[in-house]
Amino acid sequence: MDDLKDFFNPRMEEVPVEDLAKKQKEKDEDLPSGYTSMDSEEIAETRALAKKMLRKKFRQETIEASYGRYAHEDDSAIVPTWFEEDEERNNRPNINLTQEEVDIEKQQLKEWNARPSKKVTEAKNRKKMRLVKAMSKIKTKANIITNASDATEGSKMR
Repeated sequence: MDDLKDFFNPRMEEVPVEDLAKKQKEKDEDLPSGYTSMDSEEIAETRALAKKMLRKKFRQETIEASYGRYAHEDDSAIVPTWFEEDEERNNRPNINLTQEEVDIEKQQLKEWNARPSKKVTEAKNRKKMRLVKAMSKIKTKANIITNASDATEGSKMR
């Protein structure tokens, strides 16, 4: 009986609201190492860069640009933390992608996602074929009834 009283108790339980950033971080931690959750902007950039990397000249230029005089890890015991933070903020790779290329990829992704799946299309086609078969049966019966000469007009209408 005590369980029933607790179950039908009108008091509401307050649940704390969790931070969305924390949830996103936990969601990203669930992914295997090396994978992160990507939004459509990042996916479009990746696809545009991949298309450009198919060309050997662009691929070679990108690889050669990644090596440089300062492309090495500094010893964190020697370098101050403010310098590491500044380098992390400002030392970004320069990838030659235009916004138009990214927008084109975004548009292609939207079109791809808007398409119905193959199974849905097949199901719609099966339904349409069943409807066509049923209509053809009804038409043949209607033709037989209208061509019958011994039936009266009223019985034909029924």
